[in-house]
Amino acid sequence: MTGPFDYLRLLGDRPAVDPLTKTLDRTVTDPGEQIRADAEAIRRLHGREPVLAHINNHCAAYAHDMVRQLREALES
Repeated sequence: MTGPFDYLRLLGDRPAVDPLTKTLDRTVTDPGEQIRADAEAIRRLHGREPVLAHINNHCAAYAHDMVRQLREALES
């Protein structure tokens, strides 16, 4: 760690998502396992530093839904 917070970039799988949609306006893959793993990593990191996460649209093709799912996973 080199700063006052941890920064995560959740980029997704562009080669898997691009053939399924051109608009990136809806979830097209099931990110369940990845969301649970990301939530666990954030919990562990947050014990030491604040965590900032950036979610790319190629995470299941719809970043807004991914943010919602990640928030729910962190709250459970």
